[in-house]
Amino acid sequence: IRENGGQYTHSVSWYLMALIRTGYQDRAYRYYQMINPVNRALTKEAADHYKTEPYVIAADIYSAKGREGRGGWTWYTGSAGWFYRVGVEEILGLHKQGDSLKITPKLPVSWDKYEVVYRYMDTDYHIKVTKDNNEDIVLDNKAVNGNTIDLVNDGIVHQVQVHTR
Repeated sequence: IRENGGQYTHSVSWYLMALIRTGYQDRAYRYYQMINPVNRALTKEAADHYKTEPYVIAADIYSAKGREGRGGWTWYTGSAGWFYRVGVEEILGLHKQGDSLKITPKLPVSWDKYEVVYRYMDTDYHIKVTKDNNEDIVLDNKAVNGNTIDLVNDGIVHQVQVHTR
């Protein structure tokens, strides 16, 4: 029921990244939600079947007869970091690069928008991403050239509006 290689959830996260980067956001998001441990424990019966913590990603999910759908090997896996990156960097599109934040959302079709508070040291950036026919970023009512904002630690709450297709 366990072996190193393609079955572990590390490879699933890399597959999800590839799907998103080639334009298959919906398929990637559907698979992401299948692996998400919270979704495997939405009822007591489902949690009892899954048998691992619903707040820790499993390194693998069993497919062996009689054990289908059980989670295995949780706390030691590096998959959690990769799945965090899929969610934050690939789907939400938030890439911190030094003192800047590149914003390139790849939202599933079912999402019209999302909002997030991004904290940079002592400064909050309230980011609202909305799907429409434009592609631009506005920081504190000023248009941004490109898809990257400079992060400053000034203790002021900054408003970021992102329009994406």
